[in-house]
Amino acid sequence: MGKTPDDRAPIVTKKFGTYADTFLMLGLAQLVEYALKATNQTTDIQLIDEGTRYCIQFKRAVNLEPIGKLSYTNPFPPVKGKKTDISKISQETIIFDTVEQSDARKLYRDYVFQQRGKVQSNEDAPDPPHPSTQNGVVLTSMRHDRNHNELWQLGWQNKDDYGILLVTLFQAFSQENYSSLNGETSRLRSYSNKQLVANCRKRPVP
Repeated sequence: MGKTPDDRAPIVTKKFGTYADTFLMLGLAQLVEYALKATNQTTDIQLIDEGTRYCIQFKRAVNLEPIGKLSYTNPFPPVKGKKTDISKISQETIIFDTVEQSDARKLYRDYVFQQRGKVQSNEDAPDPPHPSTQNGVVLTSMRHDRNHNELWQLGWQNKDDYGILLVTLFQAFSQENYSSLNGETSRLRSYSNKQLVANCRKRPVP
């Protein structure tokens, strides 16, 4: 598979103009970070906002070959709310329960509020809430948990080829493919414009 030079840095176009574009970029960046750490590749990652798109820039070339051999991991676990259907999810899978995590967050917040002004803290202090609690709450409250879990299910079904899936994602979002796609789009637009002009010329003048 070789290396991924800087001119093939993953990019995310802003197709929606909403936080959906940002979340896609952050999700891809998280996968990139995991893959580099798992394969002991030390390179700085820079997230760049280029106006119409996001770019995940590498300071050094990335070797895709060891990434293609990675085993399955679970970076975005399925989520569960009060009404989430988890019947299709394997029982051995660790599910992020937003109800339990929200209760734990409330307990911690209450404890912090009660400890304000006290010199010594209680040794039986509850653990801080999981950093993904609010993300999970947003998914379930907006009823996006089903879409999220279906995407997770697709990843789980391809777990035996997880490394190849990661490489495919990196290549699909690469700068090289984006440039080719842009070129193809420009050619189609040019062809469409020429056809429009030709059709207008063929029309009889009333």
